[in-house]
Amino acid sequence: MKISKVDVFPLALVIIATVIGLGLSMTRPFLAPDEEPIFTFDHAQQEKLFALVQAEFGLFTAPTMSDDWLPEGAGDLSVGRGVYQVQCIHCHGSDGGAETYTARMLNPPPRNFSLGAIVRTSTPPGHPPLRSDIRMLVKDGIPNTSMSSFAGLSDADRFAVSDYVMYLLIRGAVWNQALVQLNQLSPDAAFESAVRDQKARWSHPEAK
Repeated sequence: MKISKVDVFPLALVIIATVIGLGLSMTRPFLAPDEEPIFTFDHAQQEKLFALVQAEFGLFTAPTMSDDWLPEGAGDLSVGRGVYQVQCIHCHGSDGGAETYTARMLNPPPRNFSLGAIVRTSTPPGHPPLRSDIRMLVKDGIPNTSMSSFAGLSDADRFAVSDYVMYLLIRGAVWNQALVQLNQLSPDAAFESAVRDQKARWSHPEAK
């Protein structure tokens, strides 16, 4: 199709606007709608277990966690969630499960925090990370992956989002352990066992 001269100027404006918009999308923080994820359950026992976990940890969008989970307390999770929404949610998802459109395009995929573990920790294999491990990953990123450095964030924001990631990891660890134990235990018993075991692990991550 031949473009007439009268069409060239409007077309040029469209192209310029597109390029500018693409540039802004790559340089500005990503602000996703901060929506609570919706889950489906295989049976009523799972749904009850989820309610117990939610009573302990709150909503993903309004997180709560008692200070006895971590040696230095839980940190300001509401601030951490705010930073996470801007910087992390497009890859790691609202619940940390990394099941987003962006995540499906990345290789290797982003870390699924709901599994309760990360790579590159200073603690022994199989042990939870230290707070300093999370902060270092946020600051330095991971080479050859989509996890870029966030050294440009203020210390306050980096520390806050690191605390929120710790929250996601702990919540995921409790859920996964309780879910396995649900095969033999009631939801209440499975939840109480998981909380007891995981609280001991995360409050003493280097313990053998």
